[in-house]
Amino acid sequence: MISTQLMHPTPWHPAYNIGEPSWFKSGVEIRFGMMPRQTYVSCSHIHAYDKQQVVLQNTRCYHLAQESLSWNDAAVRCRTNNGALASIPDTEVNSVLLELSTNLDYNNLANVSFYWIGGRVLSRGKGVTWLQDPGTKFVAFNDGEPQGFNEFGCFLLDPGTGGWATDICQAELELVGYICEYPSKEKGDKICCKTFKESLTVISYCATENMADAYDCRC
Repeated sequence: MISTQLMHPTPWHPAYNIGEPSWFKSGVEIRFGMMPRQTYVSCSHIHAYDKQQVVLQNTRCYHLAQESLSWNDAAVRCRTNNGALASIPDTEVNSVLLELSTNLDYNNLANVSFYWIGGRVLSRGKGVTWLQDPGTKFVAFNDGEPQGFNEFGCFLLDPGTGGWATDICQAELELVGYICEYPSKEKGDKICCKTFKESLTVISYCATENMADAYDCRC
C-alpha cells in the first residue's frame, strides 16, 4: 500500500512530408489521378497540459495526468472528459505506460510518482473489477498485493516496481496522479489538403498554417 510508504514511436506527421520528393506526399504514392487514402489515428484531440503526457497504444490514448486526486475523484474527472480511468488489458499496454511514466520522471516532467488506474478489488477473495472492462484477465500485482479490498482496494500503477499496488480509494495522496483512457481519433476530420498536377501524376499533400491542424490532416 503506497500510502504506508512514502519511446513510443513518433507518429506520422503530415507536416514532415513537405520536403519529400514530388512523387511522394502524405505517406502514399499517387499516380494517374488516383488518390488512395490511408487511415491514421492520433491522440492530438486529448487535452493535456503537456502532449508528452499522452501515448497511443492499440488505438487507445492514455493520458498520465500529473494532478493529485483520490481514485474516486480521478474516475469522475476522466468520465467528465469523455474518457475512463484506464484499464490495462495486457503486458504491452502496461509496459508502454511504465515507459512513459519513467521518461516523464527522467526528464523532470512528472509531479507524481504513482498513478491511479481503473481497477479495484471489491471484496476479499474476489477477482478484479474494472470501471471499463478490458476484456482480459491480465493482472500485474506487486508481491503481496492486493493488500486491500472495497474502499482500500483501488489500483495504482507503481513505476518503481513495474507492477500494481492497492490503496485507499478516497485518499488524495500527494505523489499519486492518474491515467485516463480515451478512444483515438482518425486523422482527416479537417479539410486541409492541397493538390497539384505534375505530368500525369496528381499530387496531394497536407498543408496548413496551424501545426495542430496539420497533425490531424489526412488526404
